[in-house]
Amino acid sequence: MKKAAASKRFGNLILSNYVDTVDETLEKQFGAFHIRISPKHTYVVFRGTDDTLVGWKEDFNMSFKAPVPSQLQALDYLEMIAKKKRGKFRIGGHSKGGNIAVYAAAFTGSEIQKRIMQVHNFDGPGFTKDIIDQMSQGEISERIRTIVPQSSVIGMLLEHEESYEVVASTQLGIFQHDMFSWQLQRNAFVKVDDISASAYKVDHTLREFILSMNAEEKEEFVESFFCVLTETGAKTLSDLNLKEILAIMKRLNKEEKENKKILTQAFRMLLKIPTKKQL
Repeated sequence: MKKAAASKRFGNLILSNYVDTVDETLEKQFGAFHIRISPKHTYVVFRGTDDTLVGWKEDFNMSFKAPVPSQLQALDYLEMIAKKKRGKFRIGGHSKGGNIAVYAAAFTGSEIQKRIMQVHNFDGPGFTKDIIDQMSQGEISERIRTIVPQSSVIGMLLEHEESYEVVASTQLGIFQHDMFSWQLQRNAFVKVDDISASAYKVDHTLREFILSMNAEEKEEFVESFFCVLTETGAKTLSDLNLKEILAIMKRLNKEEKENKKILTQAFRMLLKIPTKKQL
């Protein structure tokens, strides 16, 4: 933040209206702030998933529940900013932040939609079919810019209506979700033609897994998975250490046979996602 404030490019920007909410009861993790680029040009930024387990659980809830609390709060936040500020908007976010930016833009009223110049979705997951069917994107869909890395996993989840651009990354696999690995050339991303064959394979496997369950089964799976995590006493991914990991694996061994393999795969995938300590 200090380096950005001291730079010519970002030094004159004004950040305000910061919100940071974690609610275990509602299973909600939400963050946002406002960037004043000029008196008539505002960027509304939505935060992606943080290190909290409740934040990750809300992401998993997206597979069977619509809307989730952070999507609703994103819509309220956008409309609150629109009442306070004049002029045009750009809105966006990374990961869940990209998802809720698209949700807010699609579900807000037409008067606010007319003021939205562009929506940036940086490797954010899609939506359930129910939400896609309800979305009144209309003209706003032409202003949604979705950008994913070549080995995108998170950004390929669930359903998307919009097309996407693919950016080169210095990382491998799911670690490409980290935007600091995305490659730039002056003021533009370094593009590649499409996501990798391995990403397609992972996407296909995850899609088949998600589609194979109904809403009740998805909810049961998510509850079982996060019950295992929270039984360790951990509140964040960074809280998990070797002792907790061994306890989780022991707990998985007691699960029913049909759930054990799926739970183990999901747990291993989650542990490979970088936490704040790793970034």
